[in-house]
Amino acid sequence: MSLLAVIFDYDDTLLPDSTSALLREHGFDLDEFWSIRAQGLVDQGYDPPLAYLNLLLQEVGPGKPLGELTNQALIEFGASLDDTWFPGLPELFVDLRSIAGESRDVSIEFYIISSGLQPII
Repeated sequence: MSLLAVIFDYDDTLLPDSTSALLREHGFDLDEFWSIRAQGLVDQGYDPPLAYLNLLLQEVGPGKPLGELTNQALIEFGASLDDTWFPGLPELFVDLRSIAGESRDVSIEFYIISSGLQPII
């Protein structure tokens, strides 16, 4: 049997930027976060994902904007994004499985490769 692997990025591929949605929900100024703070770290040599993840960690904790950001809170936030898929999704997954199912010698699997926060995904 042949395996067909379909690989996606998450943010800005399957749905709008989940990190920006998380920041927006917690009252962050997105332009300031991305254009000034994150870009400032990138300008210092940080890889972009490491820059924004570093900034997120600085905002987690008692009395900080993200509060006690637990994996469970991230999972719940990610579930709240279910209505934000780009048009045609998640129906695309169903359609591709149906097409693959028409052949007895093909199976299909879906993967996400992302630098995003796994509990949100």
